[in-house]
Amino acid sequence: VLPSCLRAIRNTQEALLETLRRDKEAPVRAAAARGLSHFERTPSLLEGLLDALEDSSPLVRAQAHQALILLTGAMDMERNRDAWSKYLKEKS
Repeated sequence: VLPSCLRAIRNTQEALLETLRRDKEAPVRAAAARGLSHFERTPSLLEGLLDALEDSSPLVRAQAHQALILLTGAMDMERNRDAWSKYLKEKS
């Protein structure tokens, strides 16, 4: 049972990352970013959220920033990819 649950979680995370990267609708991409905040931090998850900080939609950028805060506990970070990348490198 456990392996199948882990596989389902991984598949859901991958689906949300794909939605965040490719959906045409900003509210859908924003919801995907918000949903990703509930998963374990992985390099691909963090990279997807970092990419979303440069989304054309302010709503998506805000949700990606909030997800990064929730995943890291870094409350005082700017909504800026470079700042987040530097922070995450220092913490890894």
